[in-house]
Amino acid sequence: MVHDLDVFFSNRLSMLYQQLKHILFGVSTTPFKRRLVVVYGPAMKAWLTLQMAQDPDLGVAAGIEFVYLNQAFDQLLRLFQSPNSYIPSSLELSLAIEKELVASLKRFHYLTTAEQQDWLPLVYYLKLDPSQIGSSLKLTRKMEKRLVGLSQHLARIFQDYGRYAYPLVSKWEKGEQGGWQGRLWKTLFCDTNWSYPSRSFQQPLHPCSNCEVHFFSISFASRSEFDFLCRLTPYTQIYYYLLSPCAVFWSDIRSDKETAYLQSFWQQKLGTFSPHVLKLEELLRDRNPLLANFGRLGREMAHQIEESQAQTYARYLLPDHVNVLGEELFLHEDLQFDATEKPLTLLHAIQADMLVMRNPQGEPPFNLEQKDSSIQMHTAPTMRREVQILYHNLLSIIEKNSSISPSDIIVMAPQITEYVPYIQSIFGAVDSQLDFQILDLGMQTQSEIVQGFLQLLNLSESRWEVSQLLQLFEHRSFQRCHQLAQSDYYLIREWIEQAGIRWGEDWLHRNELLQRRHCQQGMVDETAVGTWDFGLTRLLLGLVLKSPAALSLDMLPCEGVDFSQTDLMGKWIRLLHSLRDDLSPLQDRTQMTMDDWSNYLLCLLDNYFKPDFEDSQSVEDYEELKAQFEILRSSARSFKQSHFSFQSVKIHLNHLLQQRGITYRENHLQSIRFCSLMPLRSIPAKVIALMGMQEGVFPRVSYHSSLNLMAGHDQVDYSPNPTDYDRYLFLEALQSASDCLLISHQGYSQQESKELQPSLVIEELFSYLNRHYTIQGKSIVEVCHFKHPFDSFDSRYFQAQTSLPNYSRTDYHSAKCYYQKDKHPPHSFLNEFTFVSHPQADLIPSHSVINLKALNSVARYPIKFYLNKGLEIYLQGEEDRKIKDEEELLLSSLDRYQLKQVALKEPFERVVQIAEKEGKLPFGLFKTVATKRLKEETDDLHERLHKHRIDPKTIFQVEFCTSCTEPCQIQEDQWLLPAVKLVYPDSYELVIVGKLAHVSSQGLVVTGKGTLADAWKAWPQFLLYDCAARLYPEKLQRQLIFTHATQPKKAFFEDSTPYLKQFVSYYALCLKNFSPLIPDWIPLIIEGNACGLQDKMRQLFSDSFGSYQSPDVRWILNKDNLPNAEALLQQWKELTELLAGDLMRFWYPSKQVSGVAE
Repeated sequence: MVHDLDVFFSNRLSMLYQQLKHILFGVSTTPFKRRLVVVYGPAMKAWLTLQMAQDPDLGVAAGIEFVYLNQAFDQLLRLFQSPNSYIPSSLELSLAIEKELVASLKRFHYLTTAEQQDWLPLVYYLKLDPSQIGSSLKLTRKMEKRLVGLSQHLARIFQDYGRYAYPLVSKWEKGEQGGWQGRLWKTLFCDTNWSYPSRSFQQPLHPCSNCEVHFFSISFASRSEFDFLCRLTPYTQIYYYLLSPCAVFWSDIRSDKETAYLQSFWQQKLGTFSPHVLKLEELLRDRNPLLANFGRLGREMAHQIEESQAQTYARYLLPDHVNVLGEELFLHEDLQFDATEKPLTLLHAIQADMLVMRNPQGEPPFNLEQKDSSIQMHTAPTMRREVQILYHNLLSIIEKNSSISPSDIIVMAPQITEYVPYIQSIFGAVDSQLDFQILDLGMQTQSEIVQGFLQLLNLSESRWEVSQLLQLFEHRSFQRCHQLAQSDYYLIREWIEQAGIRWGEDWLHRNELLQRRHCQQGMVDETAVGTWDFGLTRLLLGLVLKSPAALSLDMLPCEGVDFSQTDLMGKWIRLLHSLRDDLSPLQDRTQMTMDDWSNYLLCLLDNYFKPDFEDSQSVEDYEELKAQFEILRSSARSFKQSHFSFQSVKIHLNHLLQQRGITYRENHLQSIRFCSLMPLRSIPAKVIALMGMQEGVFPRVSYHSSLNLMAGHDQVDYSPNPTDYDRYLFLEALQSASDCLLISHQGYSQQESKELQPSLVIEELFSYLNRHYTIQGKSIVEVCHFKHPFDSFDSRYFQAQTSLPNYSRTDYHSAKCYYQKDKHPPHSFLNEFTFVSHPQADLIPSHSVINLKALNSVARYPIKFYLNKGLEIYLQGEEDRKIKDEEELLLSSLDRYQLKQVALKEPFERVVQIAEKEGKLPFGLFKTVATKRLKEETDDLHERLHKHRIDPKTIFQVEFCTSCTEPCQIQEDQWLLPAVKLVYPDSYELVIVGKLAHVSSQGLVVTGKGTLADAWKAWPQFLLYDCAARLYPEKLQRQLIFTHATQPKKAFFEDSTPYLKQFVSYYALCLKNFSPLIPDWIPLIIEGNACGLQDKMRQLFSDSFGSYQSPDVRWILNKDNLPNAEALLQQWKELTELLAGDLMRFWYPSKQVSGVAE
């Protein structure tokens, strides 16, 4: 039985569906016939499935096989041809090309001179020296990447040759020279059973009974594919359902660019006023500009259908209000009208213009009498604002038209993955009124297991930086596999920071990495400092040794691990060694067969990751990743023994995962659908929104590849480029939106600090609309283009007659607060420094032990103390939160201070030795500079100590502890004393313990200039020291010695106990209150200097050099609403005088004390 290729045209997908339904489930349909429905992808399959499920005419819609376009022709060839040949996939072709290129390079010197000349361009592209290639060819990592990239690019080009360039490649197969590409093509397709579409389509066919094929909404098929469908018609029934934007003959119209070229060409040939040229110009003018400029893909498809013997059927539908544009235009036998009482909209007008190919050139602009918002363009300052604006516009549309539901809305963007976090934060907010679903998301961006596995593979090419390892350990699937908790991760991170680990397994590994990537030489210093080996050894030593007992070792112990944490540490170290061993094939450039690589990747996945079996998505992702390994395995079935590098495997695996799209919230069917702008995606919707439509992003720019030999070849078929696809996709979006088309773009680039223009297709659309339409007498741009402010709470959103909708209650309240004249003062964590007294016994129970560290913290950082101890808030600066992967170029301020503290009683050489063994010094020349500066500061410190008649070697440590009952000397420079006991009435008593690190017979030694602020910082230490000095008055002088002051401060009291009790009482107060007794503020508070105190608070927020900076104080205060200095003095002056008044009167009796040294 001879069939015809039946082609159905319509401008509405719903009408094409009705035709499909009639044929699939009509009276003449037999229940046992095989029915294949070919669609472009999952989105169209889901739409058709939903239509059938909701169709009241269909009881049960069964027996339908959906086939995706990329598999359809392979399946048809298997059905209607004998299996003598095989069309390889892009991955198979890429691997085969890579294998053949390497083989050709290895046998280069055995080739003839002519063959070598053909292959030389490839040699030069890979930047190889012809003398270096041959059987012992060794490719560097960069060359391997370049080779794999070239193979992938060639695979895409060869696939295009197989679809569009049969005349070209058939000449190569017959022996005509084609350079190295021709030789490669013959190797792939003449010496194997591999074939390509154009050749396979011409092979003999055989019938396949009880089968019919439906191509649904496939906007374009290549000429070879369409001819093959025509060849199939004697053997089976083929139906083609084509969404057509035009109801008349339109295959011969030309775009503006093509028109200008044709006019210029024939004017030069025949002259400007030639009758033929004038006739040509008249014919070229008879077109609709939008259809001509956007519709090349459709024109080429229409041209193929017109040249074929296909039977065509057409049904077009328009609302009847389009007749106001001119009834004579719509006298078309295939055109039907849908009755409506609504006025003509701008969207329907341009749809009608394109459908009947109306050219309004030369006519006055058509004026729409009613206000219209069917086409809108929104310019947003940022991507986030773009999504916010879309959200409110969709709410506005639904509010105005109750027949529109979220499932009637489709939102598309060139790359939807770029918008995912903004969509989730705005449409997924707790108060969001719109449900949503996101399609076309790659597994790399959405699957936690896939991200973790790729992180594991990336580790092999890294320097083993701390950040890379920690990212791997942070993945939940990795933690689940190795029974690690999130708290374990934070503890491991803390150990790494304490041990000073940066990158590299050991110094040999560092040298290997540097020589491989950067330079011929290795590290400047042959030291293991900063490596994993260095850090782990320090942590292990810290379990068994104390720092003073290990000075003879190459490194100092790091006492960061407690014995209770040794199990975790052991597990961590075993994991690190396991990772190093298991990833070695990826680092030593091992080459294996694809079968071995697949098994190896599967072992890595099973050994290091475990899905959450209570989460079906996690299990599905885990199995899907395994399936990608199997695809890699099967891709080399034609050359199983060929070996490939890891670079090749990784690049192809990434490509497979990128192509494997998943859907976020897949079961949310009645929701707004977000997806990427993809070719041939023409899903109808009442509302279509296009985001990210700025210049340079859409349409995609078509770059001509010098490797593509189809360019300029006049015998090849039309091959659409990305620009053709995108322009036609935009045309289909115009055609598929039934009620409203929203377009948005970013108007400003933060990266380049410049304005962004809308896409060229948008400018062409609005140029057409401006020339030929007006709305209530106003230009289209004036009515339909909206430029949005930077802030979502801008007042323009909440004006009475605003055209910018905003339904956010939060934005409304923000706007009220922002624009309110009599505003409340800005919020701050602390408005005023007030305090509430509590009984000391309630805050510090009797017999409690207070550590001197806590008292020192109260004296030096009272704000930070209350945040940490009272509120359990720990603030970190941006630099503190960063994971450090690189060595410091300078000695940090903290490290320099700590080393200077060591230098108080140690010689410089020992200080440097300690710094080196702790890994605190930079490398190379930076180390020399840092050491020189440290020596200058150490020498200056020792010189100042000698002026106080103090020998640094005689400085010792005093420790007060509860376990000591009598004073004893445990080492030459270390004394133990009983804890200081404070006795109060009613049997209430407290115990104070702690260390005084720098004690000499002359007094307590403290680094500082001797200001009142310095004295206050050292006050708790001196009070505790005085307790020891009173025990040994003949050995210890009761003095506080500042290294940078000329005179020591002598004790002005007989007994320090009352002062110590006062300070403990203040310590108790700070457990429940913010205290303003910052060392630099105390002199001002005692003096009652309100103006000076207010200036000090303002200076906190000044970036000027020398101003006091405290992130903790800045965090609790607001620079626009600072505490009142007068109120602060009234509340705190009396207490400050009680605590520090005697100190000021006796030590600074007649001098300006606000930060000035004695």
